[in-house]
Amino acid sequence: MQASAPIAMKALREGPSEIFENICINADLINTPAVGDEDNIAYTATQLNIAPAQQCDSGDSLHIDVLQ
Repeated sequence: MQASAPIAMKALREGPSEIFENICINADLINTPAVGDEDNIAYTATQLNIAPAQQCDSGDSLHIDVLQ
């Protein structure tokens, strides 16, 4: 997130200014926490993929017994 947040914010700033201004206002109103970078006010969710990749014909699958 520390690598992608600054890039995403730079791209957002390059877009239409009214969108960025509205995001800034909203972030200020709801006290949005900065994630990954102190300037990141727009992208507050992260995702971590921890399952290893599998070949498509391997027959392996991700077995989850959480709900059983």
